[in-house]
Amino acid sequence: MTREPSHTLFPNSLDASRTRAKPFGNFHVLIKLAEGAMGVVWVAAPWDRLTSDALVVVKTLRADVAAGPEAEAFRDMFLAEARLAMRLEHRHIVRTFEAGFVSGSGYFAMEYLRGQTLHRLRSKLRKHGSLPLDAEVRILADTVAGLHYAHTLRDADGAPLGVVHRDVAAQNIFVPYTGETKLLDFGVARASATAEAHGGPIALAGRVRYMAPEQARRERSDPRGDIFAAGLLLAEAITGDRFWKDGSDEAILEALRENRIPDPFHADHDPALVKIVRAAIQADPDARPQTIHALRTDLESWLNRRPTRGDLAPLRGTMATFFAEERGKAERTLATLLEELAGTAPSAPAPSEHRILAAKPREAPVYPASVPPATSVRSAGELDGTVDDAPAPALEESAKSAAPAAATSSGTARQKSTIPVPLIAAVLVVLAALGWFLAHR
Repeated sequence: MTREPSHTLFPNSLDASRTRAKPFGNFHVLIKLAEGAMGVVWVAAPWDRLTSDALVVVKTLRADVAAGPEAEAFRDMFLAEARLAMRLEHRHIVRTFEAGFVSGSGYFAMEYLRGQTLHRLRSKLRKHGSLPLDAEVRILADTVAGLHYAHTLRDADGAPLGVVHRDVAAQNIFVPYTGETKLLDFGVARASATAEAHGGPIALAGRVRYMAPEQARRERSDPRGDIFAAGLLLAEAITGDRFWKDGSDEAILEALRENRIPDPFHADHDPALVKIVRAAIQADPDARPQTIHALRTDLESWLNRRPTRGDLAPLRGTMATFFAEERGKAERTLATLLEELAGTAPSAPAPSEHRILAAKPREAPVYPASVPPATSVRSAGELDGTVDDAPAPALEESAKSAAPAAATSSGTARQKSTIPVPLIAAVLVVLAALGWFLAHR
């Protein structure tokens, strides 16, 4: 089936002679990374920060889709995806900074990551024996941590949002050259959930090769479908081969609908890890782990018994070697574009029909460094209860920029944090004593 390609957040091959910066709202889009059935993904620079460290990824609706006969339906899907993307705030999920419309075209602005997808790491490193099993399991355990956060997300009233990714695939797992593994693309999650909630037909969305049997039968999805997909990825890590080999999508769908799940393991595979994976890829959802957190606990226990404990530092060194040439070419191309843009760009964005629906600071949040790998990895806000219980950013159409509101909120936070409660109490005591002294002179 056709699936919109995930964006490769760092382009593998760029040609500056075939690209030209274009203004888009508060950004200059520099390079097209990918184009699918519904959207286009770009590398962009904020108009006021034309530097490589300020780059973002902007995802837009395709112009023909936004103007087509089903424009309203696609616009609603975009808004649903925007609501979810702006809410997700976890160290292992790609971060969305801003959402809105420019001349009727919906967009997201996401963090720009330099690295490779797990799919590409497998394609390039496996043939050289340079993708250790421990490293793959660490990448997938971190992905599962992001999924657990999404599965347990709640709205402002404390009700579960029921988020299921529905497209957990090697193409949607990103491994930066520095930093932590990120899970990408929750668009299928929200689009499918919206159809289910309104009793509409359940679309066959997601990559067939990582689809759960119930998803292939177009039954109502729940988090156990993501557990199955994670299990298939783990099976591929163990065997070093694609789970369904060279089977066609049609053949795979038929096998899934009939609950025919192959067992690709051999006696020389790690029995403890095989046991974990076999449980995750059971055809019957009731026979799988019932929460993805249970799967993560098992993976962390396995990693803690390994000599490397899943340390990704050696893999990052390998990535630096294998991808040095294309990474250098991409960096030089972007530097050239930014340099040219700095000499020609206006000092402020041109007037346009630009509506920011929601925004937050582009700087990534600081996560606590003390959280050990075996615990549930949660963001700083989630640890103190301000993420799961916080309302989703308002995404009603508005002509107001969110920047002033963000600045006010930031200022309020600074005021609260700079006057400690003990100091306030001490001042009150001194004032009371002074009042008593003046009254009894």
